[in-house]
Amino acid sequence: MAESQNRPPSAMFVRMLARTSAKGGSSGQYIRATLPYIRTEIPIIIVFRALGFVADKDILEQICYDFADTQMMELLRPSLEEAFVIQNQQCLRYARDILQKEMLPHVGVEEYCETKKAYYFGYIIHRLLLCALGRRAEDDRDHYGNKRLDLAGPLLGGLFRMLFRRLTRDVRGYVQKCVDNGKDVNLQFAIKAKTITSGLKYSLATGNWGQANAAGTRAGVSQVFNRLTYASTLSHLRRLNSPIVEGKLAKPRQLHNSQWGMMCPAETPEGQACGLVKNLALMVYITVGSAAYPILEFLEEWGTENFEEISPAVIPQATKIFVNGLWVGIHRDRDMLVRTLRRLRRRVDVNTEVGVVRDIHFNKEERHPKTATKGNPRRWWLA
Repeated sequence: MAESQNRPPSAMFVRMLARTSAKGGSSGQYIRATLPYIRTEIPIIIVFRALGFVADKDILEQICYDFADTQMMELLRPSLEEAFVIQNQQCLRYARDILQKEMLPHVGVEEYCETKKAYYFGYIIHRLLLCALGRRAEDDRDHYGNKRLDLAGPLLGGLFRMLFRRLTRDVRGYVQKCVDNGKDVNLQFAIKAKTITSGLKYSLATGNWGQANAAGTRAGVSQVFNRLTYASTLSHLRRLNSPIVEGKLAKPRQLHNSQWGMMCPAETPEGQACGLVKNLALMVYITVGSAAYPILEFLEEWGTENFEEISPAVIPQATKIFVNGLWVGIHRDRDMLVRTLRRLRRRVDVNTEVGVVRDIHFNKEERHPKTATKGNPRRWWLA
């Protein structure tokens, strides 16, 4: 979701599936995308064409970056053949609004963001193909670099937003009924003051976060504060609950290397919640987040090239720059950029919570995610 928007996150999935022939054997693999508000899976080539990239060469440039990579090109052949029959732009115009407002909203929801979204969508498929070819390991879902904590502020904010949306829906229905019947609108009857108050009281009293008897309601979010002993109070204040359906999966319950210094390795309940309910270490603090605008300004001044200035062929020779998961461009001198950002952070010219990560992968391809997100546990370092 976008940094400055108060809206629920939009989920998008990209899957590589095996296409079976009439005899039951596999005849190739094709890639499909699942977009918000569209129930059926859509071939990725059609999504690119809806974004304005019609020629197959332009689409392959967004994904492969290098036409000499024959293995990756062969993996994309079934997807190109599958979407070959759809070339008419008239059939794709109905999806423009969804692609603009709901697909990758953190990239942008205004007009003329199609190029940025095409680059990011191509990067997602590129990562998937690298994993399929065995050049890159699968992402570790238990790594704490891939997790964020949902604290009291965002939880209460989301609950209030849902209740206020219900209040506006009731007011709209009352006004529409008055207009249809020719009656005067009385605000005292239109606005039900107890809608928000009773909703907040219900969630805080029962612990069921969300509307009563509605799907997606989470249980046990608010709890009675444990004051039995001082140690139990500290433990309850720093307790975490992993949103995983309790079963016999062992992997999410085990200690992970990324928990070192952030999670207590011993404090966890016995029984079915073992390893799923954890506790923060006493020296850990939680980031509150910072604006990405100063970082984006700095990157623009220090030689970051945006997508309008580059051609996809130069991407493998440069370093991708990410800010809060958003690909903003490429840079040619990665060492200088990392040194300068860390120097500015030590001088507190940028927020001290901003993480500067140099992520080195196979074949000397490197990325620089700049993260300044909220809800990220951080260790204290004593020097």
